[in-house]
Amino acid sequence: MAGATLPYMEHVPPPAEELALLDRELAELDARRAQLLTRRAWLLAALRPPAPTAAPGWNPSAWGSPPPGRPGAPARAWGP
Repeated sequence: MAGATLPYMEHVPPPAEELALLDRELAELDARRAQLLTRRAWLLAALRPPAPTAAPGWNPSAWGSPPPGRPGAPARAWGP
């Protein structure tokens, strides 16, 4: 009776075989996850509202050129 398996017991493969099965299943899940992430990125891009366009007659060059000095520097020095 030691070799008999009860009807409700599942077959448990040897550890090396079970490890190979798990590795295959994990590889399939990784591939599916990559596929779903790609689809999600596409959907986000498709649902993103279009970039706003400039209003008619808007002309940033009418503001004049920036003050002299380093680009991005404050107009005057900080501190006392």
